Amino acid sequence: MRILERSSRYSIREDLKTKFAVVVHLGDLSEQEFYDFSLSIGDIDLDCYNDQYHMHEVSRIANSTRMSEFKKQENESRNVLANSSFPGFSVFDYAGLDQQEDVEIGLSGLGDMSDEYKAKRALIGGFKNWHVDFPHRKELADIGILYAKNFKPTQRDRDADIHGYNIINPRLGGGSTLLVDFCLAHDKHHDAFAGKHVEFYYSEEVAHPLLRYNKILDRETLYISPVSVLPNKSNSILANEIFMLLVNDDELLWQVDWEEGDCLIFNNTACMHRGAYHNFQGERTMWRTTVKYD
Repeated sequence: MRILERSSRYSIREDLKTKFAVVVHLGDLSEQEFYDFSLSIGDIDLDCYNDQYHMHEVSRIANSTRMSEFKKQENESRNVLANSSFPGFSVFDYAGLDQQEDVEIGLSGLGDMSDEYKAKRALIGGFKNWHVDFPHRKELADIGILYAKNFKPTQRDRDADIHGYNIINPRLGGGSTLLVDFCLAHDKHHDAFAGKHVEFYYSEEVAHPLLRYNKILDRETLYISPVSVLPNKSNSILANEIFMLLVNDDELLWQVDWEEGDCLIFNNTACMHRGAYHNFQGERTMWRTTVKYD
């Protein structure tokens, strides 16, 4: 696993033509300044935030990861997703969380069950936080922007970043963000899927192919959003196998080692990502927008 190094804020659009993600340091921004920065990369994709299916999925996933229990903890613990006064601008605010999730990994450890049932259980179990944003849309979202407005990890959080990584269920306790590079994944594993029509459903009506053209990079990449695959309409066993292939390949894994004022700008369909809120004891307030790249 490698650290995503910081780049220049003045070459982001050009960098995104060849990279699946970049990190820049913006310092302490106001909401207006962050919104203007987002607009410098592309128009705000308002459809992402006026999307009832997405809101339903966020609620379902939050409940499945027991985020609802966070709100029942003491006052210093919080897990809040809210909108700012700017359209298409979301705020993720959480701190003092000390939760463990029940994890079901791969096709083992689930007792005397069929492989298909184990695969379906795994898709809604241990893989639930690896995702691509808004996979249910026919026209997929282009660019995600995540800014660390407030990031104050404790020493315990920092230690968890160093020692808490688990290759089977990749997650870091210190507030880092993990990404899988779909470009390199395509180049390494393309031959296994070339010539085959492999697709996964992300809603009852919408499916996306595993190999798809990325317009920003002007090339083909892999594409899968494990948390969102519908097991009743997709090949669950194959989805699990692909997932395990990706997250067990250290060369594909990248970490954002956040500092306050950092901003991650990522090609939404050229990588999958997951946060690492588990056992995070410090403060972490993230601002989020999604923009179109035209």
